[in-house]
Amino acid sequence: MAVDGLPTIGTQPLPGAPRLAFWTLKNETTLILWRWDPASDGGLQRWFDITLKAGSYFSSEPTSVLVSPDGRFVAVNEHAVGDPASHDLVRVLDASGHVLLTSPDGMPRTIDMAWAPDSSKLALAAVPVPWMVLTFNSSGTIATKTYQLSTDAAYRLIGFTAKATAIIGYESTGEAEFWDKPVSLDLATGKITTIASFPGGMRSNTSSDRQGTYPLDRINETNGDVLAISGGAKGPAAWVVKSATSETPVGVDTKAELAWSGDTIIASGAVPVATASPPAGWVVSTVKPGKPATLTPIVELGPGPYVSTMASIRDGFVLLGLLQLRGWPVQPGWSEAVLAAASSGRTAVAVAKGSGDLWFAGWLPPAP
Repeated sequence: MAVDGLPTIGTQPLPGAPRLAFWTLKNETTLILWRWDPASDGGLQRWFDITLKAGSYFSSEPTSVLVSPDGRFVAVNEHAVGDPASHDLVRVLDASGHVLLTSPDGMPRTIDMAWAPDSSKLALAAVPVPWMVLTFNSSGTIATKTYQLSTDAAYRLIGFTAKATAIIGYESTGEAEFWDKPVSLDLATGKITTIASFPGGMRSNTSSDRQGTYPLDRINETNGDVLAISGGAKGPAAWVVKSATSETPVGVDTKAELAWSGDTIIASGAVPVATASPPAGWVVSTVKPGKPATLTPIVELGPGPYVSTMASIRDGFVLLGLLQLRGWPVQPGWSEAVLAAASSGRTAVAVAKGSGDLWFAGWLPPAP
């Protein structure tokens, strides 16, 4: 089923691909959770419906939904227009849609959420404080612990370390970028400290200001190196690979999106045609840094009235969200999702069923 205004993209099974979760809006108070298995290319499969509690989806800040990496739990974060103390709500459901936990009245508004890689913990972060960690015990109970942090600075959450003994975040005071002032919260002691670089092994489902797993995709899972933009106020902006002690130029225009796939840099951006109207298409490429970088196309999408975003990368598969342009301002959500194999360029496509746009809810393990 093609979407008007979007390029024709081939869809085929992607062996070895992880599954993904999405949601669409059924009506103003109900959303539908979907699972997608690109390995079978069977399209979106309905999981279960979720009734919204805090208020209408059409609020100033949309609902966010985040599945646990093993698919056992679903976190739903709602915010509606009005007093945050009475209109914010976080719930955790099991895989059948049964509510396991509801946030207490008056809990500060959750801005960021992140699951531990093994799904044993869920972090809920307010700005500036507090951070709350839910621990899902084998007995079926859920333990909660609140970390007040410091009121002298504002922090944003990124994700758990590999063994979930700490949470990595950053000090966001002065609208700092995530790579400027990274911090680590020790979950045993409650102490938060500034760190020189990011640890390797960070891999989870997280929520962010946009759909996807930003900024985790900018952090190299192997060694913690960061894809960052240097310069700006201090000079010409440029993409660099930033380690604890050095910065290496990438040689890619800052209008492109960059992310890691293993140790390989992936770039996504509009085809640079000066007179293009409508846009001249989109290309996803591997990047060999240089002056300029060498870009090898993986996927090339045709022209049309749409925009694309590189939402996330997992196990060598690149997730793109395509949005049909329907006036200004650009509406949230995606018209369709495209998963591309970085090694072959093969693609699978998922299209929203019904009238609702797609929203990404996280990665799931491959089908058994």
